[in-house]
Amino acid sequence: MYECDIFYELINCVEKYSTESSKVFLLGDMNARTAIGNDFIKHDSLYGSIFDDFNHIFNYMSDNNVPVRRNPDQGTNEYGTKLLNLCRSTGLRIVNGRHKDGTANDFTFCGSRGMSVVDYLIVPFDYFHIVEQFIVSNFTSFSDHAPLHIRLQCKTLSYTHEQQNRNVSSSTFDSFRWNDDLKEQCYESLILNSGLLSQIVFL
Repeated sequence: MYECDIFYELINCVEKYSTESSKVFLLGDMNARTAIGNDFIKHDSLYGSIFDDFNHIFNYMSDNNVPVRRNPDQGTNEYGTKLLNLCRSTGLRIVNGRHKDGTANDFTFCGSRGMSVVDYLIVPFDYFHIVEQFIVSNFTSFSDHAPLHIRLQCKTLSYTHEQQNRNVSSSTFDSFRWNDDLKEQCYESLILNSGLLSQIVFL
């Protein structure tokens, strides 16, 4: 498992889930330092006559209008190169340093060697508009990574009273409530079944 190329696996996952839903977002620690490298294809435009002849077939969207990305971290590493390649391959774009409110352009990691940007929000460019808020929050004593605060604008579905009743009646919900009197029994059960749990976790 640890010998796999995680970015290759990510590309496969993005391609897989993009066929089921066009709204594939990536969020989290990528260990990737990208400086201001291009996450899009530079000079990406079709010659006028070619565009006129073929655009109706595949509805080509060029990368010419991608906003400039700012980054306080000018360092790069191998994972950064792979992340930029992932973006160019999948059509996803980095939101850090591009968001309209300007609060997404800050360091996300603070370690013994200094500060860097390694945590990202990456979305399809045509979904930038639904990212209402993206804030790299202040560091806390709980982690060497800064929390990322994100608010998305999502469509809500409205149902009639009859539809709501039909949806509720056709669904079943299982709920479990903790019983403190059974704490010892739960602990013993976990110890007895630790081998099975290991198989599930590390399968």
